[in-house]
Amino acid sequence: MNLKPWDERYADGQSMNVVIGRIQGKLSQITEATALAIPAPTLRGSAHPPGSRMY
Repeated sequence: MNLKPWDERYADGQSMNVVIGRIQGKLSQITEATALAIPAPTLRGSAHPPGSRMY
């Protein structure tokens, strides 16, 4: 799978950290509960090609 370079994937202000910060700001207005916006975990096996090992 070929992906676009990082600087072509998202418009300014659309990175994961910016979006999570924006969501967290809205969630902080909820006074009846504690709500957190957290990033999704990485997909298992997506960081290493098949057959490779991490030492």
